[in-house]
This record gives sequence, structure tokens and C-alpha cells, in this order.
Amino acid sequence: MLTNNTTIDTRLQSVLEQHGGGKLLGLFDEQQQCLKDHQNRVARMASIVAKEMGLSEAQEEAIYVAASLHDIGMQQFSFSPSISKDNQLAMMERFRKHPEIGAKLVKDISLSVPVDQIILQHHERLDGSGFPNKIKKIMIESQVIAVVDILDGVYSLHASKPDVALVHSCDEIYEMRHGLLDPVIIDITILLAKGSKLPLERLS
Repeated sequence: MLTNNTTIDTRLQSVLEQHGGGKLLGLFDEQQQCLKDHQNRVARMASIVAKEMGLSEAQEEAIYVAASLHDIGMQQFSFSPSISKDNQLAMMERFRKHPEIGAKLVKDISLSVPVDQIILQHHERLDGSGFPNKIKKIMIESQVIAVVDILDGVYSLHASKPDVALVHSCDEIYEMRHGLLDPVIIDITILLAKGSKLPLERLS
């Protein structure tokens, strides 16, 4: 549970300290607040989806930890549409590398389901159109985070109008059930979101 002055929840802190990830606590604190808030929401929602899917406790724990850190590779990253096209392209290239950077940062976390591989694959897609490695065989844990990541990102763009935000975010992930991500994960996520069982919130 987060308090006003807390940047990392007690569950994540405990897992990291017990499983070789203690050094990540400082990196987490250095992240931009909007990224920390986004990761926290994705972690909570991904955990709910994992439990609804009937995944094992080990899978749910790994999903929670990986989701809490899935953008840890975006340290000091910022994107401004006002900069030059060349710089925008460079920034997008850097963005596309953040799963690899994040995977390297979390490689010492010793859970039975590899957190580094979950993070590495969370932008991959089943048709091979994702990044960084354009693979088609993607861990189910990574796909859970991918679906919820998109849901939260789109919802946050429209969050001043919650009803509109819910429609847009659910529509966005529904479109991905056609060959991009597991339709079962997507359908369960949409049902939970529309049933007000996911903590969708606007960006802080």
C-alpha cells in the first residue's frame, strides 16, 4: 500500500529484498513520478488479471514484480514533440531499447519465473511485429503485462472523462486480440475493467 511519501509498495520492497533485487530500490526512487504511478497501477491490475486467469502463485508474483518494474529501463527518458525530427527518431530508438535495458537491470531477481524475460518481452507481439527482438512465442506473463500496460496508457489519456476513457481503452486492447496478443487475456481484462474490478485511475 502506498502512502503520501512512499515511492514503492511494501510487497514489492519485500520481494526485492528477499530475492536479490535490493539494489533496484534506489533506481525505482529515481524514476519520474508518472512512471512510478503507471507501473504501480499496471502491477495491481496485472495481478488481478493473473488471479482471474487462474495462473499459479509463482506466475502472479513474477507478473506483479515485473509489472512494477517494466519501465525501469526508461530512466531519465523524456519525449517532446517540439524537438527536431532527427532527435525524435533517436528518442524513439532509445524507447525501443528500454525492455532490454530493464531486463539487464533486474537480472539478479531470483524468482522461479524469470522477471528479466517477462520485462524483455512485454512489447513483443504474437505476429512478430513487436520489439526489441520481434519474437512470436511470448511468455503468457509478458502478455498479461502488455495488455494491462496498453489499457492503462490509453485510459490515462482520456481519464478526465472516465466513461470515454473506459470505452477507448477497452476498444484499443480488443483490436489487439486479432493476432497480436492472447484473446483470452484481452477478454478477461475487458470484463474486469467494465465490471469496475480494475483500479483504473488518471495519471498523477
